[in-house]
Amino acid sequence: MDRWRQRQVIDGFAGYTSPMLRRLIDSPWFIWLLRRRRYFGVASFGYAALHTAVYLIHTSVLAALEAYRLRKTAHNRSRRFAA
Repeated sequence: MDRWRQRQVIDGFAGYTSPMLRRLIDSPWFIWLLRRRRYFGVASFGYAALHTAVYLIHTSVLAALEAYRLRKTAHNRSRRFAA
């Protein structure tokens, strides 16, 4: 059985290998990416966690500023009507 036929049999059983993957599997940069897959995953998680933290901090700061502005506006209105 030649190499191409072996790959077709394996692909038929696995069912997840695309034709593009079959062409890329032998390229050096694709092998480099596969070997460093975990590092890219950790970096992606760190990036997402950082953005989530910044978003939460940003929204809580905006909410606090909005609450302060509403309190200050209400306080100024009560002073105008009290006089």
